Amino acid sequence: GTYATTLGLRVRQAYVDFNTGSGNLFAGQKWVTFSGLNPHVINAVAAAFRSGNSGFVGSEFGYTHNFGPIMATLALGNKGHYKGSNSTAVSPASDDKAADLGAPLITARVDYKMDNHHAGLALASGTLAHSKVVSTNKDSTISGTKVFYGGTFGDLNLRFEYFMGSNLNSAGFNTLASAAVANDTEYKEKGYWLSGKYNVSDSASVMFGYGSDEVDDTTLFAQGNLVKNTHFRLGTEINMATGLNFFVFHENFTSGYLN
Repeated sequence: GTYATTLGLRVRQAYVDFNTGSGNLFAGQKWVTFSGLNPHVINAVAAAFRSGNSGFVGSEFGYTHNFGPIMATLALGNKGHYKGSNSTAVSPASDDKAADLGAPLITARVDYKMDNHHAGLALASGTLAHSKVVSTNKDSTISGTKVFYGGTFGDLNLRFEYFMGSNLNSAGFNTLASAAVANDTEYKEKGYWLSGKYNVSDSASVMFGYGSDEVDDTTLFAQGNLVKNTHFRLGTEINMATGLNFFVFHENFTSGYLN
């Protein structure tokens, strides 16, 4: 069945985090290291769905070491939450093994935190072992680079992300470009988002955001393929009483298909 018709439990996050004194050792299913910062939004699923906010939930084993205001993380992971080939954008394959990783996905990340500011850089790299499914298929690679920033300026908090890479959706990062099954083509893309939250008072805030994800070379795609998404949102959240919040949001999600 589909997600809309199948009844069942889905584990979002289940992991162990061990404090070593100078860092943290972690293992399990969590927001992947490549995810960076999350935007200000109530509808987290839409914000993470292929519209500039790259990264999602996945299984990882890794370590974060603290160097004062700098944190360095190295993580090994599988291809992410999804078991299929994530082929909506590129590949017509339906074989669940078509986009398996040939080795653990390697992600390195550096965060810098000082006062009201948080900046970071993340790098991801992996290989998709298509030849293990069909010997004549060529393996392809996953690569990604991301910079992100969050800062507070009085009553305003801003968060930003920019990423670029190839075949990132096959890593389960919820982007547009997936690897094709039978070749080693690098389907490249880039995306970004900007999000803000302004505290109007102690009990009310306004949140806004805009994101975009698009492929680089549309000549690699067939007619009808999804090549761009944009996502705009604007809303307010009001604390009505202890434990009771009211919010209203307007969202506009636009998809572009190759004619």
